[in-house]
Amino acid sequence: MKIDPTIELVRSVYSKPVPLQSELSNPFNSNKRRKKTANLQNTNEIPENINEWGVKDFCRYFAQEYKSNIGGMYKITFSSDTTLIHHFQEFMEDNKLDKLEHTKKFIDWCFLNKAIILQQSGHVLLTSFRQFLNRYYQDTIASKSTSFTLIDIYSELLLMDKNGKQREIYSKFGIPIASTYFINKKNITEESVIENLKILFETLAEGTSDQKRLLGDVFQKSINRSPYIETMNLLNWREVFLDIIAKYKNEVWWKEEDYPGNPRFDFNKLIE
Repeated sequence: MKIDPTIELVRSVYSKPVPLQSELSNPFNSNKRRKKTANLQNTNEIPENINEWGVKDFCRYFAQEYKSNIGGMYKITFSSDTTLIHHFQEFMEDNKLDKLEHTKKFIDWCFLNKAIILQQSGHVLLTSFRQFLNRYYQDTIASKSTSFTLIDIYSELLLMDKNGKQREIYSKFGIPIASTYFINKKNITEESVIENLKILFETLAEGTSDQKRLLGDVFQKSINRSPYIETMNLLNWREVFLDIIAKYKNEVWWKEEDYPGNPRFDFNKLIE
């Protein structure tokens, strides 16, 4: 008798420690912190080498570019601004891009397109940049490459499943991708997936701060991995888990709709 993978997810909540944020971004690699030179650690100076930049350096870079492009001073709020920078970097990593190089390029691209951002959001701030992540990818990566191919995620899904990382599949890929995989490749009914995910999500929502963060990661990845193809499962996850996601609608990464445009990942292997 096959055990429903989502049931295993629920059980694992009590038996496994919550992964570190770095492990959620890439469960197979540790996220080694980049060391800065000692004379820069306690100053506002941005290192010349971008490989030495931390998230606070990106916040300072944004403030610097804001002054150059918009005028006036931008008051950095590290508690919220670093969260957005982490969000940008995770998006780059998910799309197999160098997170440091392309986070900087993304900020530059946003200021270059500040008129569009101002027209759509009414202001040019880090909070308004986040909704343009997919457009940045479409404009600078997909449309610029003559040999653009969809990013393969299926092999990683198989490896994670084989290694018993079913819970991490949801925190890394989000609800539509993970559910489509389990329904089409593991022959689990959609009703069973929904029922057991509700149990899992309710447990996490009432759990520790780390468990609540893990639940937020699942929802965030469900947004970040879009746009999807219409034949995938649980594209209506916002409606299905309406009561649970209500607590996350004030998060800086929240988006009521999926990203528009063409998919960035090869979803066909999930349903073939």
